[in-house]
Parts: sequence; C-alpha cells; structure tokens
Amino acid sequence: MKKLNWLCFLIGCISISPAFSQNHWDSVGTEIHLNYDLWPDVIYGDSNYLYMAGRFHVIEEMHMQGIARWNGIKWDSMGAGIDRLIMYDTFSYNPNHVSTMTLYHHKLYVGGEFISVGYLNAPGIGVWNGTVWDTVKVQPFRNYSLMRTNEDVFALAVINNKLYMGGDFDTVAGKRCIGIACWNDTNWSSPNFPGGFSFELISSICEYKGSIYAAGHFAGNNGGIGEIIRLDSAGNWHSVDTGIKGTMDWINTMAVYNGELYVGGYFYKSDGNVGNCIQKWNGTSWSDVGGGTDYQVENLLVYNGKLYAMGQFTVAGGVSADNIAEWNGSKWCSFGGRIQNGISTACVYKDTLYIGSDFTIFANDTISYLAKWVGGNYTDSCENPTGISEVSNPTGRILVYPNPNNG
Repeated sequence: MKKLNWLCFLIGCISISPAFSQNHWDSVGTEIHLNYDLWPDVIYGDSNYLYMAGRFHVIEEMHMQGIARWNGIKWDSMGAGIDRLIMYDTFSYNPNHVSTMTLYHHKLYVGGEFISVGYLNAPGIGVWNGTVWDTVKVQPFRNYSLMRTNEDVFALAVINNKLYMGGDFDTVAGKRCIGIACWNDTNWSSPNFPGGFSFELISSICEYKGSIYAAGHFAGNNGGIGEIIRLDSAGNWHSVDTGIKGTMDWINTMAVYNGELYVGGYFYKSDGNVGNCIQKWNGTSWSDVGGGTDYQVENLLVYNGKLYAMGQFTVAGGVSADNIAEWNGSKWCSFGGRIQNGISTACVYKDTLYIGSDFTIFANDTISYLAKWVGGNYTDSCENPTGISEVSNPTGRILVYPNPNNG
C-alpha cells in the first residue's frame, strides 16, 4: 500500500506538457493582412460584434479603414472608418488610430488620435450608431487643424449611466477640463481634476466601492499622489494612499477582481511600491500580487472567474509566462507556447477570450495580429505555494521505478 501511495504522489506532482499536442489559440477568420505591418490598437466585444481598430486599411483583401467588425463568421467594414494618415512634416507620418471603445446608450463610442470618422469632423471622439458614423452632439474638441494638440482620448468608461472620458486634454467644449470629462448624452461637465502637479495623461477609468478611480501618468508621487486618484460620490478628489511611486512609472490598466482593485502598468518595488508592474488596493491599503511580473502589464481582464494580465513580460510570480498569465486569487499560471512582441489589447466576445497585437503565436500554427483562446481550462504551469516544482514532460511519458513492482 505504501508503494501505491508513493507512486500516486509522484504522478500527482508531475505536470505533463506534451509540447502543445494541440493548438490552444486559433485564428479569427482567414489570414488578416494589415497595412504597413501595423497591428490592432484596441479590440472590444459586445453581444453582437467583435470590433477591431488600428492602423490598417485591409482585412482579408477588403478595404476597411482603421476599424472593422467581426460577427463570428465574417469581417465587415464600418462605413468610411477612421481618417487616413496625416503628414506632420516632409519626412514622417503619424498614423491616426483608435485607442479605446465602449458602448453607451446602444451606440459605440470610439476615442483616440484622429480628426474624423466617416468623413465627419470628429477630433478625438466619434460615434457609430450601428449603421453610420456620427459626431457627439456637443463636440468636446474644437481644433480641426492637422497639427492638433491636447485632444487625444485614451480611456472611455460608463459609470452610473454617464460616459467618462480620459486623455491628455485640458479643455472640453470650450471649458477648462483637465484629463477627465463626463458626458450625460446632453452636456459635458468637468469633475474638476485637481491641478498643482505634473500631468501627462489619464489612461484608465474605473468604478470601485462607490468611487471613480482615474489612473495614468501624472504627479509622480508629488504631494502623495502618484499616478492614481479617487473621486468620491460628493465630487471630492482623494489620494489612494501614496499611489504608485516613481517619477518615471505609470499605470496602464485597472480591473476589479474578487472585491479588490487591481492596477497594472510599469512600476517596481525598487521605487518603493509593494508590487512589480501589478498590485491591488482593498480600499485601505496596497498589497502585492504574487510577486508581480518582470515587465509592464498593459491589460487586466476578468474572464471565467480568473484575472488575466497581459503585456510585455516573460515571468509572472516566478512562473515562465510569455506575455499573458492567469491569476486565480492565490497563484499565477501560464499558458505555454510562445507569443512574440507582447499583447497590447484584449477583450471577451461571446464568452471567448480574444487578444490582439503585433505578435505571431507559434503552436501547431502561425497566427498573426488577432487570436482567440480555444484551450478551455488548460494551463501550462502554475506557481506552487507549497514549494513543489512542476515538471515539464515534453515526451508525455511517465517512468515507474522500480519496474516491475508489486503495486
């Protein structure tokens, strides 16, 4: 009986990874060709479509200007799409693009760095009603020149039936408004983001425990406010402890998971933070997330009861993880395989996880720019809190010793 228990213990401790005997990622439609070898900047899913926006004009040999939608079977264009490349000087071009998308009152709002949508003047933000493009009734930005400044949108979020917009602007609808503005489908208003410190941009907006959190790159821990700040229900701004420390650090993304607010970006314990590129806030204090990652987190997304971190990293919590890792509240798990060049955007569409970026995924296939997860609950390896290391077994074989044995 002792020999049988010992054998079961050995088998239970081995994680068998037959070097991707099946492909856990799949392509979306046929091969996607994006012009200038540029990748999707943002993807977004609703109940009907997966939307993809970026610096491209061709998908499956069809013209689609900067934005397209996928219905699960085929790609379709969205009117005239986003405006074309704009020449900034004789020697360089700036590819205009969408940075963020969200549904608000049954319309798709897109924000980013552009001048027009569907050939309509719409600096920084536009609206797709399902059939045609439109402008916001009260346009937030008035600069129609090609050399535009301070009117880029990086975050859109619907909170309490209002649309919040974040970016690097300082004026909205002709009124002073720094970094964050609110749209109620009739008028713009300013939450009066506090000044008095260095400000570059707001890249993420999130609701947590009745407050609105705005994060990005500002303050640099000046005055105890570092890259994140909280707006309470009374309209007052508060620091989030000391925020993220380090003048060259920033936050890219936020997500609420298991009753806590997670933030991901570029920051390290060496600057005085509690985590490396990811940490969590419980409303009172910050704490580490299993050791974090070795380089920046660009996306946080909750899917099937797990938190997924994506970005440009090779390790999560001590586990080898190629730009994507799963956090279940206590340990990190990787997906195996190889994803080149990081993951810049992700979403859930029809209960499936999609990722997009300038990558090529190697498994049994080569997938470029956009992929969906078809691997179910598969994980390649996980952090083991007990200290027992998982063993990769490329051959898929288990050797029993002694052999023969009596059971």
